Amino acid sequence: MGRGKDRVVRKTRSDKHRPDDVVLCRQCGLSSLRGSLSVRGLCRVCSVQNMLDSVQQMQRKQGPIYELWVNRREAGLKATRALKQGNGDNGPEKIDRR
Repeated sequence: MGRGKDRVVRKTRSDKHRPDDVVLCRQCGLSSLRGSLSVRGLCRVCSVQNMLDSVQQMQRKQGPIYELWVNRREAGLKATRALKQGNGDNGPEKIDRR
């Protein structure tokens, strides 16, 4: 047995990551390693940009994110009023565990 056959081949930096470890940002298409994307599949730049856009829409009180918030808020308030007045489902009965 020669020395060359016993030697362990070390992976270079470019060989460490398999092709299935690289994923694309859903918004911009930038390729990143799997762990560097957010839960929603966005890169850090797109995540921050989306957050800034939503803050601006809420401050200006216009835009699709603001409209969605208004509609959901109104629906929640309507449901709360219905529960307080007794017109809706009171939810599950509480069990006395004494």
